[in-house]
Amino acid sequence: MYSYCSNNLLNIKDVFIKKVVHADFYVKVFIETKPSPQTCPCCGSITKRIHDYRIQTIKDLPFQTKHCFLVLRKRRYVCSCGKKFYENYSFLPRYLQRTNRLTAFIADCFHEQQNITTIARRANVSTATVNRVLDTIHFPKMMLPEVLSIDEFKGNAGNEKYQCILVDPAKHRVLDILPGRNQQCLTQYFYSFPKKDRLKVKFFVCDMWQPYVDVAQIYFPNAKIIIDKYHFIRQVGWAIEAVRKRLQKSMPKKLRKYFKHSRRLILTRYHRLSNEKKRECDLMLLYNDDLRKAHYLKEKFYEICQNPKYSEQRTDFWDWIKEAESSGIPEFEKCAKTYRNWSKYILNAYKYSNISNGPTEGFNNKIKVLKRTERKAHQNDQKIYEFMADLDFWKSEMAKFDNNQTHKLLKSRKSYNDKYLYDFTIDYINKQIPIDESHGRYPYITKEEIAKVLKCKPSDLDKTFMRLNREGILSQAKHRRMHDTARYGNIEETLSYDYGNSDWTPDAYDILAKAPVLTA
Repeated sequence: MYSYCSNNLLNIKDVFIKKVVHADFYVKVFIETKPSPQTCPCCGSITKRIHDYRIQTIKDLPFQTKHCFLVLRKRRYVCSCGKKFYENYSFLPRYLQRTNRLTAFIADCFHEQQNITTIARRANVSTATVNRVLDTIHFPKMMLPEVLSIDEFKGNAGNEKYQCILVDPAKHRVLDILPGRNQQCLTQYFYSFPKKDRLKVKFFVCDMWQPYVDVAQIYFPNAKIIIDKYHFIRQVGWAIEAVRKRLQKSMPKKLRKYFKHSRRLILTRYHRLSNEKKRECDLMLLYNDDLRKAHYLKEKFYEICQNPKYSEQRTDFWDWIKEAESSGIPEFEKCAKTYRNWSKYILNAYKYSNISNGPTEGFNNKIKVLKRTERKAHQNDQKIYEFMADLDFWKSEMAKFDNNQTHKLLKSRKSYNDKYLYDFTIDYINKQIPIDESHGRYPYITKEEIAKVLKCKPSDLDKTFMRLNREGILSQAKHRRMHDTARYGNIEETLSYDYGNSDWTPDAYDILAKAPVLTA
């Protein structure tokens, strides 16, 4: 009965549970399978002959809020042709140490809009593993909608500063994300769609980035190009802010601080202010004619945008441009010039007022939140690992858990504390062979051999080796070429990247004096 319940709880076919070990942070399930005839991958013959066994630890789905590990006793068969091979398992892919359902669990977590670090922590895998799983997910090629919205967000994919997001604003869904926003990237992507599909696009919503318009004119000839309202309305806000900053330079210190802290009074719509805030805003506007006129132009432009009649909007829009050009305010003259250059597509935004880039901006905000939480999660993980690495209790507990897992937790940081590196290096030096000057050379060490022991970067030891050189314990770095007839021990053999004709060897540091013995 126990065996039946346990096997069904594990829910893996043809697997028998031998033992279950519970701990505070993990569960280990020891499993086996019945021997069965296997097909040789080399000659195709059937064999039942077992060559040997090996123990493999496999990561599985979390169990009872704990990390779950399957300890599998794998058989290796031998064929009459001499080929040795392991048996195949339906729940375990070849060359992997995680179950199929754990991979499916990781892929499903992406639907919950979680960052990679959070998913890796839930599944007890590395972030690199999560990225590899993400790379294996393939989505069907999207169909171009009637309304296509495009925008960019700041990222770090490849060598591009910005990535491009394509959205269907009518259905509120992301269509695709491109690695860049330059014209070459956009051209290659949209060219892959058949012409008949591209002709179905009726509206193309974007910001005032010229490559977007150029691509839309070429590949979507039937589409009306619309400049999103948010992107051209903010030009007026930038203009009045530039006026305020220009005037502040000539203000006394206290007045300059007041204008800076009260800038929201000028930017906010006047009718939305309370009576008290209106009086404060009026006092600020009395300070300068340019600021007062800039505020008037700002309010008038916002009123144009709120007008529901397109015919009136179009007339008022051109009147506003003429008034801004003749205002004598350089900031608004520049704004008016921008509006004149993009007037055709701005007027389309007035005409088709129900179409905007709002859903796209919402998705961009979600991306920013995920990136921000990813950074915070990574920072928290680093602090946790550093804290755990300094506690002997955790070292002993994790050693009981799994040596490989202990290594990942304790050594996953990029670098160690400088004091720890110095103390470890001194202890390492003291264990070297005694100095024998009669042979004409000193024993030496390298950064690479210590880094190999600590599982850190050789560059992390730069400060330590410089300090030991100043103290007279180590010499300056010496580059010793690899040679077949003159090798200095086995260090170079294990640390050098001797592929083909390469003679690279790590820099050696002679041990000049015995390091002082460290005391607690």
